[in-house]
Amino acid sequence: LEGNKVYLLNAQLDLLLPIAVASNVKGADVYIDEQYKGVIGENYMLTIEDVTPGEHKITIKHGAATAEHRVNVNSGNISFRVEVNDESSQLQYVVFELQPSYAILFIDNEPQATQEGFAQALLQNGTYNYRVIAKGYHEQSGSFTVEGKRVVRKVELKADAAMVTLTTDPSAEIWINNQKKGTGSWSGQLSSGNYIFEARKEGCRTTKFSQVITSAQATQSYKLEAPTPIEGSLNITSVPALASVNVDGKPIGEAPLVTKLLVGKHTVEVSKSGYDTWRKEVVISEGQTATVSATLTKNETKSSVSTTPASSASSVASSKSYKVGDYYNDGKKEGIVFWVDETGKHGKIVSLTESSSKLLWSSDEYEQKRLIGADDKENGANNMAVVKQILDWRSKYPAFKWCADLGEGWYLPAIEELKLFTLNTSVYDAVNQTLASKGEKLANIGDFHLYWSSTEYNYQYSTDWFCAWLVLMSDGSPRIFIKRDINYVRAVSVF
Repeated sequence: LEGNKVYLLNAQLDLLLPIAVASNVKGADVYIDEQYKGVIGENYMLTIEDVTPGEHKITIKHGAATAEHRVNVNSGNISFRVEVNDESSQLQYVVFELQPSYAILFIDNEPQATQEGFAQALLQNGTYNYRVIAKGYHEQSGSFTVEGKRVVRKVELKADAAMVTLTTDPSAEIWINNQKKGTGSWSGQLSSGNYIFEARKEGCRTTKFSQVITSAQATQSYKLEAPTPIEGSLNITSVPALASVNVDGKPIGEAPLVTKLLVGKHTVEVSKSGYDTWRKEVVISEGQTATVSATLTKNETKSSVSTTPASSASSVASSKSYKVGDYYNDGKKEGIVFWVDETGKHGKIVSLTESSSKLLWSSDEYEQKRLIGADDKENGANNMAVVKQILDWRSKYPAFKWCADLGEGWYLPAIEELKLFTLNTSVYDAVNQTLASKGEKLANIGDFHLYWSSTEYNYQYSTDWFCAWLVLMSDGSPRIFIKRDINYVRAVSVF
């Protein structure tokens, strides 16, 4: 210090005080002036050391709930209580109803478990983003807010598909992406994507074109040019002359003659009264002429015919024992066995083919809006009998008519019968393996393909319409659809 001067010392004691913060919620986080200080303990209190006197902001956070309190700390004021609205911090249920039922829900990019078209989660209060996706449908996204109570949302995705109709020559097969769909015409729903449409016919050149399908146009129609015949010629003579000639069972005239035939194998038969029938398989090549000479053998005496009656196809069929997947043919009806009793002599068969286009369960508006009593889930024959009691049922019930047109004993399956050969994996595989060589295979699991059953859904959904059961192959589940919807049909019968 210098002499002859006065110095003043201005000093302040920096006091630090402990304070106690109490709350009504254990485990809440405590902040002073936005700085984290600790957690409210089991005794609903937190002691904080070394707080400077003066004004401070105490903040309590518990989940989504926050409470703030401004305090003045001094030697006489060191205990404070901050209440938190605990109800707003409780976890709340969020429930999403999804259509289609196999859709996947994401909440803040986390996938949620779903069951029969519903997803549910427990969430704290706050705002969340969601996204719903499903194969064949447009994605939908948005946000929702949880505010102290349950949230219920229904999300119905718009199909990313179009109803497509294809037509071609009535005898040509329609194929889509190398899968047979029908003959002559086909209508069905196709998801957006690239497709190759083909018209195929044996002995003809396939016609085809590619097409991009989008959902921008709800219904679309396309025509496939008829397959172009690939032909060669057959030159046939006979001894004696003027014998009748049949090719593949159809008469074409008398020999000698030259005629055009489609390429491939053909069975040629030459016959004349008093002579044995001459028969030969001939291969016709494109642009070539196959020359055939048939010399008939005179038949002066007929060999005696056994008086023992031949066993009919029906009696042979009835004497056999069958298993699931066997081909059945009794001369009157044929199909693939999908159920048998323990003897193997009695069971049920499914038709070799299905409807080439989708059919209405009921086409009459009056019939669509009432229950008729066709509610048997086990035996579709009973439902068929109910329908047949209705005046003009053939025009009013197209799905049932298609089955009846196959012949006596055929009917539209009940829902349990339908589920057996479409959803039971072992039965489905056995039936489809035989259908691959004997008829038209069932739709693939995963395809957007629906089969009608004959069983009504015994409940009035609204004043406008009633439903019937069907099987949706895309997710392998039974569903209910309104009767005015169009879907595919397979017939069944008993033996």
